[in-house]
Amino acid sequence: MNVFLTGQPKAGNHISWGIPKILGKELFNIWYGEEFNKKPNDWFLNKTDLFFIKNHLSYSIDIEKRLRYLGSKMILIIRDLRDLIASVYRATAVRLHPKSLLDISRFESLTQEQFINWCILAKHWPHAPEYFKKYFLPWMNVDFCYTTRFEILIGSKGGGNDQLQKEEFQRICEFIDLPQTDEWYEENTPKLYNLEADTFIPGGKIGVWKKYFNQKNIETFEIAAGELNRKLGYEKQ
Repeated sequence: MNVFLTGQPKAGNHISWGIPKILGKELFNIWYGEEFNKKPNDWFLNKTDLFFIKNHLSYSIDIEKRLRYLGSKMILIIRDLRDLIASVYRATAVRLHPKSLLDISRFESLTQEQFINWCILAKHWPHAPEYFKKYFLPWMNVDFCYTTRFEILIGSKGGGNDQLQKEEFQRICEFIDLPQTDEWYEENTPKLYNLEADTFIPGGKIGVWKKYFNQKNIETFEIAAGELNRKLGYEKQ
């Protein structure tokens, strides 16, 4: 059985890279789709126990059908939509990704409130709630996909809980048929949190949105995506 790992933009996707590394598995990067799109089905069916990562893999029925035919399993990392937007603003404001994230010049005239509101209301922006609803939410209803949360996987160093982090990593390993001993989880689960990852400098913690959202942003988000965020398990704060 092969495993595909993916997640929302700004949802700590380095954790996807970390899972196979911690498990001692070879990882194939299919950022541009070469491994998945160009190789015939026989290549996948004749190999097992492979791990693939495709950051921000948008849902499509064709991809679902192929992964199902190949007998693969999938892990999807999601994050509070408010923290995701705040992380995008932070990365843009400090110019962490001036080339790969977006064209900064398009937003230099916007205030913080205006930019965050734009992210909330955008229809086709990869970090917007509407984009998640269309391209990531469907994965959560696919039986071979395990949905996990950024907030659980980061543990206490990211504002979460170490015990919950360990229990979640155990569930992930069991889902992909690679159960480990309790001692192994105690030793290796903390490695999921990589303090050097861009997500964590300094925006990779729970509730970071409170630092960036003002009352107007909160109101806009509640109207546009508050119900969706609660369905994902994130309560109104």
